[in-house]
Amino acid sequence: AKNVRGAYVTKDGKRLLAAFPEVFRNLFNFIVSSLAIIDHLKAQDKEIYGTMPLDQRPDLPKLLKEFKTTLSYEFLEGIRQYMHHVGIPEMCIEYGEFTLRSKSLLKWNKWKAEKKYALAHNFLMKYEGIHIVALVHNYGIELSSLLRQYEHMQSLYLRQEYEIYNSFAERLDNHIKEEVSLVVNGNINTEAHTQRDLEIGLLGVLPPASWEKILETKTVEQRR
Repeated sequence: AKNVRGAYVTKDGKRLLAAFPEVFRNLFNFIVSSLAIIDHLKAQDKEIYGTMPLDQRPDLPKLLKEFKTTLSYEFLEGIRQYMHHVGIPEMCIEYGEFTLRSKSLLKWNKWKAEKKYALAHNFLMKYEGIHIVALVHNYGIELSSLLRQYEHMQSLYLRQEYEIYNSFAERLDNHIKEEVSLVVNGNINTEAHTQRDLEIGLLGVLPPASWEKILETKTVEQRR
């Protein structure tokens, strides 16, 4: 972007014209890579928390639903589809900025036809174009906010899991001390011994959220 702006400042028409393909190439690469981050985030979330209920994991679907209603996301996703189905949109210089022409983008009828592009469509109908640098900058801010919110959700989840683990580990430690006492006194309770073995075996096999429910049951048969 710095080199492109430098070409404009020197008012060198040939250099400016030569910069257009480079701007499109960088814009396309940015769109593909930035949208891929969302796909990787979803894949990672599924791999780590996929088998867990939503109330026991970070609520990524809620975050993504809000994120996809932002103007910058609608534009990036829409421009990606435009390039795939229509081609390269027209670009011009407006107020010293590389700008995608609204008239060109509106050749793709999905802006109006699909509700998910409502904000972008309204913008294109109101303004003559969208500045590429502003679009990239705003999307970066929105994406950074999404990642920070998800990280915060993860920290809350891990803190909750840590508290459950600590509680379980403390109770397990007390069970072990009781068992040692039984052995020393030569008074071993078979059912209690079996329950403790079961609890030790469950540690690391089931997610922490399941431990409390298991410990609440009274007999070995119910726990199984």
